[in-house]
Amino acid sequence: MLRKLCLYIIEKLYRYTYEPVQLDRINSKLIKPVPGLVIEGVQYYEFANVADMPEGRRAHYNYLRDELAMGADRELINRFIDQLKKANNEGDTSRIGSLLWMLEDIVNNLTTTEALFNIASLLYFDEQEDLAVYDVDYNKLKIERFKTLPDKGFFFDYLLRQSLKISGEALPADIKEFLAANARKLQAFNRILGTKTESKPLSDLTR
Repeated sequence: MLRKLCLYIIEKLYRYTYEPVQLDRINSKLIKPVPGLVIEGVQYYEFANVADMPEGRRAHYNYLRDELAMGADRELINRFIDQLKKANNEGDTSRIGSLLWMLEDIVNNLTTTEALFNIASLLYFDEQEDLAVYDVDYNKLKIERFKTLPDKGFFFDYLLRQSLKISGEALPADIKEFLAANARKLQAFNRILGTKTESKPLSDLTR
């Protein structure tokens, strides 16, 4: 009961940190600071309402949200397709079955840290950014900065529960361990695909 009361009070007080930002000569929207997301003295913000995101930016948001929901980016899915074609040409039905099982597990159950970093780079912005667009090169640099955060468990927990509004049984209580388990699974799948993977995201999460 006390925890719920504290969260209610914090949410009400947090609204006083919202700031108006002028998107163009007509439209002004509210942005709010992301709690604890200050890197090298730079505070990052998000829209108080995702629906207020400018159209040019929202098109990328929809794509990255789909990537997150699928558990894989286009590159990984294409690798599965290539392996399925190869197995089909060789008549290797056992290989086809295992590949399809892995792909189904990824789509239904996997959440990757890279997909989360990608969508965070769009949702979270600094005061220097042009909010009407999504600068891919600039956001790659932001992702590298996000990866330096010492507490990625809190970062991902806030991203999933607050910014993306994912709740209930869809998320476990321990986000850090959940993502570490997902990273281990993805590494195993990549080994089966015959692809070398970067171990850094996993070591970062389990540190």
